[in-house]
Amino acid sequence: MPLSAPLRVAIAGSPKYFAHHGRPKNLEELLDHDCINICTASHGDNFRWVFQQPSHTVELVVKGRLFVNDAPVLIQAAMEGLGLIYTFEQHIADHLTAGSLETCLEAYCPEFLDYQIYYPNRQQKSPALSALTQHLQHPENTAEHSEP
Repeated sequence: MPLSAPLRVAIAGSPKYFAHHGRPKNLEELLDHDCINICTASHGDNFRWVFQQPSHTVELVVKGRLFVNDAPVLIQAAMEGLGLIYTFEQHIADHLTAGSLETCLEAYCPEFLDYQIYYPNRQQKSPALSALTQHLQHPENTAEHSEP
């Protein structure tokens, strides 16, 4: 059962960053930009930025002077003009609307499958699983039936 819309990646930077450094027009130009890297504890190295080309997927290790391991810090650094970030569009939607961040390279940004929940499709689900799936499918109907 889907729990969200598909997740689209965004490359974003502040208007200040783009005014000073320009806006990359392709992946080759991105390699010349200051990118804010994410250090992943699970891999111990830099997160690879994944892009979609017409016939294949491209993984880039971008360069930059700032490394973070926290999404709010990543976004704040981009808003301060310290570089470009790679994140999900939904994580920065408010900043895009407010104009504190802008996107680039949209044609290269992939879309990933949405979050899903998987459960056994049995005739007799437990009451807890039934309540959870009902709430996830129709959240507007569950608030009125909840007890204080």
